[in-house]
Amino acid sequence: MAKSTAAEAKSTAAAAAAIEELYSDAQRCAESAGLVYVESGGPGLTRLRRGRGFTYLDPAGNVVVDAALKDRIVQLAIPPAWRNVWICPAPNGHLLATGEDDRGRKQYIYHPEWRELRDLLNARTVEFDFPAKSGKRARIVLRDAAVANVVGQLAEQRRRRLFTVDGQPVDSAEVNALLAQLTGGRMTAKDFRTWRGTRTAFDFLAAHPDADPDVAVLAAVDAAAEQPHNTRAVAREHYVHPHVLGTFAAGTFQDQLAASPPLRRQLLEPDERALAGFLHVLLGNHEIAEPATRPRPRGKRGR
Repeated sequence: MAKSTAAEAKSTAAAAAAIEELYSDAQRCAESAGLVYVESGGPGLTRLRRGRGFTYLDPAGNVVVDAALKDRIVQLAIPPAWRNVWICPAPNGHLLATGEDDRGRKQYIYHPEWRELRDLLNARTVEFDFPAKSGKRARIVLRDAAVANVVGQLAEQRRRRLFTVDGQPVDSAEVNALLAQLTGGRMTAKDFRTWRGTRTAFDFLAAHPDADPDVAVLAAVDAAAEQPHNTRAVAREHYVHPHVLGTFAAGTFQDQLAASPPLRRQLLEPDERALAGFLHVLLGNHEIAEPATRPRPRGKRGR
């Protein structure tokens, strides 16, 4: 038994060392993901502002007119505020675009398959695949080391339901009670869904500052409705903060965003900090009436 345990430990250590070695070698990671390793200093596409939009130049300095290539660039969703933008000329580069934000910091957009492999090697990813509302399939990928660790421990219980503690399934009422206890206020799981919907809408509007307000607001609501499989009406009424949409419709979104420093909070992503700062200034500096309609709880609390 001791020899077997020692052998298993040695094998585990060797596997961990191999994973660490692969993780530290960016070029090998790219090849393992079926991608090409590239450097932003190499030949690439560039972006120039033209009026309210952008023109893209190929490595030779010619204007990009190929529709498929222009569509690929649009799909990258490069923030309009970025300067000195570099775009990989190949769709399978491990690094797809770089640029400098408004503070002069270099930012990167990596290929999704590169990020997926790196997260897997770094043991920070957990994937949920389950039937959601109306029987539609939902697939959610979280990249969080702490969450991945907890879910891994729960999975080792090998019970019929994943979220089980001491043999008893955890229901929404228990989750909501703990949230209220931890936050000292009336918070339920629905608040996280509302935050996610608002964040999705906010990110969309921030990425399309020059879009037609009516069209952009509807598109932002649709984006917020997509992941939880809600209708546009349900998403707009229950899961997107009305004042985020209201400022864009009124043409004040960009000015408000520029006047709102991001709130520095641990565990928040950069866009979440920007949204928190946006709402903090908007709601703190202005008297804003309550929305005409408020979500009505149905069934168990938070559902």
